[in-house]
Amino acid sequence: MDHLTHKSSHLMPCDIHTTRDGRWNQSQIWNLNRSPKASERVCVQHRVKYDQTPSNAVDLRAVTVKGKLIFAVDQSTQLRVQDLHVMEGGLLRVGQRDLPLPKEHLAEIVFVHQGFESAENIHSPHELGLITMGGDVELHGRQISRILRFNLDLDQGQHRYQEDDIKRVYRQMRSAGWRAGDELLFPA
Repeated sequence: MDHLTHKSSHLMPCDIHTTRDGRWNQSQIWNLNRSPKASERVCVQHRVKYDQTPSNAVDLRAVTVKGKLIFAVDQSTQLRVQDLHVMEGGLLRVGQRDLPLPKEHLAEIVFVHQGFESAENIHSPHELGLITMGGDVELHGRQISRILRFNLDLDQGQHRYQEDDIKRVYRQMRSAGWRAGDELLFPA
């Protein structure tokens, strides 16, 4: 059977699709009895807990959610995809209002360009990324304030901040939830 991502013929068929509820990494929930592989078009038609860790994530061509794709909150996860469609009746959820993603975990959706813009690609360039087609997207992370104001002024002729100033900024950033790898911008 040719499983289309939607009744409309303008979306691509799926290479692999779910056959029942379960975890993403459970081979038995997939019609091919294995987890999706790189460059595949995936259809989620059931309730699936997304538990793919960043080190195991593969670059998918497309994920179409007609069921429920719910990110795990007990570990860090990463979904790497070119096109992510949430169809009517579908749900993409990261955390819940009363159970947001814990501070120690990340849930990342990384949009990766895979060069599928040849004549076989039916999407126009503005459709690459997250597209909701009547579906629901719920994102509930930890409450953070990433905007910090520092009282750091350089005296005339001074070109570097003092070590004590840098240590103070670092303590403020850590207490506000900043982590290694976060980007820091200083206005000029």
